[in-house]
Parts: sequence; C-alpha cells; structure tokens
Amino acid sequence: MNEPSRGNGRKSLLLIAAIAFVPMLVAYGVFFFAPEIIPQTTTNRGELVSPPKDVSEHVPTSDGWRLITLVQSSCDAACAELIYQVRQIHIALGKNSDRVSRTLVTPSPLDSTKSAELQVAYPNLEIRTDPQLARLLPASKAGANPNGFVVYVVDPLGQVVMAYDTKRVGKPLLLDLKHLLKVSSIG
Repeated sequence: MNEPSRGNGRKSLLLIAAIAFVPMLVAYGVFFFAPEIIPQTTTNRGELVSPPKDVSEHVPTSDGWRLITLVQSSCDAACAELIYQVRQIHIALGKNSDRVSRTLVTPSPLDSTKSAELQVAYPNLEIRTDPQLARLLPASKAGANPNGFVVYVVDPLGQVVMAYDTKRVGKPLLLDLKHLLKVSSIG
C-alpha cells in the first residue's frame, strides 16, 4: 500500500526538478549553440550615439538630463514648431519633467527680437550660442537625413547618448525619454 504513493512522490519530485532545470538548459543551448535565433533589434526609436560624445565642458551637468535642440540657421517657423514640440514632450513627462531641462543651441547669435520672443514664450528654455558645441554634436549617418539631427539627449554626466531627426521628434522621443528616466538611477 505504501509503494504506489512512494512512486508518485518520486514522479512529483522529478516533475518539479524538470520545471526548474529544463528552461535553464534550453536557454543555455540557445545562447551558446543557436545565437542566430536571439533577436538583435533594440527598442530605442532615436539614433543611439556610440560612443557617446562628451559635451560636459559646454553644458552644465548639474541639471540632470538635458534635451538639446540644435538650430543651424535663423529660427524660422519650422524652428519655432520644433521648440514647441520639445516643450510639449517636456510637459508630457509629468512627474519626471523636473529631471529634464531644455536648451536651444545655435552656432551664431539669434537676432534680438527672436531671442526675446523665445524667452517670453518659453521661459524655461536656455538659449545658448556655442559654435564649438554645434560642431561637437554628432551628425546623422550618410543619407539618413540631409538636415541632420535636431534634438539630442544628454545624460547627467554630460554625454550625448541619443539623437533624433525631425521625423522622430514627438512620440518616439517621448517614449525613449520616459524609458531612459524609468531605468536611470542618475539625474
């Protein structure tokens, strides 16, 4: 009478061990013997800057994360729309918006009326004229966007880590920034 229950106990123990060890063995086998079936894609929507560019000499690093908007020429209607989009992204961050600051970088000074308009419309926007910083910021890959990147994400250590062209400013930038702030323990 005791024998059948003893056999069931062994079967249960082997089943529990199999549930624990079979997935580990399968993962080991896939990792070492079939790496081609492991996905190679990433979830970021912007361009990852690799290796990161250090801009800490040009931008204060004590403010946490920073969105740098680069404008190569005078700030026209498209530039104003871009600045508006970046502000809306900043607002959409909600409780994390205090971890991010915004900077407009131009290689040459804006005219005084345009600068005054921007300061009134966007009081938390830092406007910076810095031709060296404009040259340091990475350009887009050949053929990707003839106008180059326009928005850069800078980490609290002063490293440019992500770049976005005009097509990806908006929801893609917001999603990447939310993910960065969620997983980041700095800034």
